[in-house]
Amino acid sequence: MKSNITVAGLSPVESKRVDNTYEASVWNRKYTISDTPFFSSIISGGEEILAGPIRLVGTCFGKPIEWEACENFEMADTDGKSRTFVQTTKFRELVLNTSMQIFYDGCVKCNAKLMPKSSAISENLVLNELWLEIPFKKESAKMYQIYPFGNIKINGRETVGSPSLYGLDYVPSESLVAPFKQNVYLGNDNIGMSVFFESDEGWRYFLPNRVIEVLNKEDHVLLRVRFLDEEHLDWVDKGGANGGYLFPINFEFGMQATPVKPYVSNNYFERSFHAGNVSTADSASVSLDAPYEEGNDETLIDALKKEGIEILYVHELWNDMQNSFMLTDKTSERLKKLVEVAHSRGIKLVPYFGYEISSLSPLFNKKFLYKYKKRYSDTHYELWKCLYSRQPYQRDYSVCYASDYSEVFLEGIARLMDEYHFDGIYVDGTFAITGCMNLEHGCGYKDKYGVIHPTYDVWRRRAFVERLHEVVHSRGGIINAHTGMTFPAPTLAFADSLYDGEVIQPFLVKGLLDKVPEGHFRSLYTGKTAGVPICYIAYTNPQRWTFHQSLSTIVAFNVLPRANNSVANLKEVAKIWRIYDELPVSKAEYKPFFNNDVVCDNENVKVSYYELDGKVLAVIANFAKQPTGKSVITFAKKYKTATNKMTGEKLNLVDGDKITVEFDNFDYMIVGLE
Repeated sequence: MKSNITVAGLSPVESKRVDNTYEASVWNRKYTISDTPFFSSIISGGEEILAGPIRLVGTCFGKPIEWEACENFEMADTDGKSRTFVQTTKFRELVLNTSMQIFYDGCVKCNAKLMPKSSAISENLVLNELWLEIPFKKESAKMYQIYPFGNIKINGRETVGSPSLYGLDYVPSESLVAPFKQNVYLGNDNIGMSVFFESDEGWRYFLPNRVIEVLNKEDHVLLRVRFLDEEHLDWVDKGGANGGYLFPINFEFGMQATPVKPYVSNNYFERSFHAGNVSTADSASVSLDAPYEEGNDETLIDALKKEGIEILYVHELWNDMQNSFMLTDKTSERLKKLVEVAHSRGIKLVPYFGYEISSLSPLFNKKFLYKYKKRYSDTHYELWKCLYSRQPYQRDYSVCYASDYSEVFLEGIARLMDEYHFDGIYVDGTFAITGCMNLEHGCGYKDKYGVIHPTYDVWRRRAFVERLHEVVHSRGGIINAHTGMTFPAPTLAFADSLYDGEVIQPFLVKGLLDKVPEGHFRSLYTGKTAGVPICYIAYTNPQRWTFHQSLSTIVAFNVLPRANNSVANLKEVAKIWRIYDELPVSKAEYKPFFNNDVVCDNENVKVSYYELDGKVLAVIANFAKQPTGKSVITFAKKYKTATNKMTGEKLNLVDGDKITVEFDNFDYMIVGLE
């Protein structure tokens, strides 16, 4: 069968059967289906993720459910992009049918259906409770990510402060307990697994704030999801037939082992610049083809070229109408000029598109607003975070990609790329799977009291971004996705890179955090566990937070920020590119500060290093908001010279293995050892 898969490094799902056991393989992952519901083994990169089989546990007839006579099948028809497996098993008169559709990026759509075996059942058929339990190996579940943020208990205590601070971190020593969440991810620095849901419709739980549990056991980490703590509402009144004619109750969820696709060999492959206010000479904003600073005749585009920039991302102000695919005459002229100026220097031009529709757009009318608008409340259409002002004067409203707006988006991107020949898209929020309650386009559901609850468009969003990937890549473009500190595993394979980091830095700026939260960064900002490289957003705040300080929070994690707005910022990161190329880092072995042989007498000073042919580049950072004073670093090997590569200064190397450093708050240096 000819593959119609367009994601580089991925190929059709392969399947192997031995008796009643199936193994489905996708790139570096393997899912095993054997004698229990769902998977008995999930392997990523040669490492087992599970500590035991996935379990669907509960009580029925007042007794613990023990599934028996499990029989597995593979569906014969496949389109090359997925394979589907079904199972049947039972407990006394209760039948369980499950299905697992495994996609080529490792995403799995799971379905569980429970029903009476026949009408001839005893009167005490009561499904008292039903829980999904996934036991993770401890070494494969060191960090977590959970979305939506907020309203969680860690080790039995309520979390205080901003909810986003607790959305990702190290797995707690005892427990994490939360209400219904759309997504829970558990992983380490290399692999992990995401478990996700579209809604909690049909779930019935005693304690609304204890629906999701992450329990740190002695020999494993258990993810428990409480589908039912008491009998499903559809089965409470069994009727005269005593349940024989009941419809099956159904639970649907997804899971995905990561990384989702092969990671880039060189984490610094992208030499890019992010321009938040760039345009051309027709605008009052910063111009590409005019001098970028007073007293210097060099144009911005030439400065970018000189520093090695290959991709220029331009933020939302390039477009008169926020995110519009219908361009004004001024925007059309501006976009043509931007592409022309960038391409004349051999630089790719990638403009911003996001999740909103502008009130200035001709498409904006009552019908469009109510049909495509993302709805956050069952009483009104909230503005959410679209309250900012911009010019030309307009307001912006979030759209829902689960509506037909996705077709508008796809058609618009294709048409503009064909007409203006830009080199890809930077999308804001498009890959993040967020909730919506707009019943008019199929989102949300009403409970028995008539209250509308949000649903999360996992499968429609996934299908949409897969088509978006085909639209953009068929035209030679790239997709850079800003996901807003979420971990949307089902969509990640269709992005070429991620752009994130601005959420955490304001907490550092305001002094709400004493130091860089290491678990927070390791769980999201390295890119390796996802399989998609990340460009860090270097948040800056005049007089309070500099680009240099942003760098200090990320360089030790084997990630660099994307320089933004300032040529001075670009020159700093470009200097690091040149230092890394000199080794070169792309061929070196990376030893992170949390897993290497370097010792420092100051716990706030972190040392990661790259080693190649006896040469070392040590990336040293102060993770704290206070200066370090003199701190002694001891290396495991002895060297002849040590040089501050950022300044060229020779450092005093004591006994061949010790240097003394001193840092300001949130500071860093790169030291070469030979």
